[in-house]
Amino acid sequence: MRNVRLTNSYSRLGNLLLRVYESQPFAPSDLLDLFYRSIEEALATADAIEATVLETKKDWNLL
Repeated sequence: MRNVRLTNSYSRLGNLLLRVYESQPFAPSDLLDLFYRSIEEALATADAIEATVLETKKDWNLL
């Protein structure tokens, strides 16, 4: 489940980056806001997944 969330976050980020690129030289501010929000969500998801991996490794005595 988390792997799918991470993939979706980065896919959305990639799609938004393409839209920002296509709207150059001036990307609309609402598109940039959405792009920045997607970056924040992707980072939060990655952090949560990293914490889950560390917890699992501790549970299995892999650290």
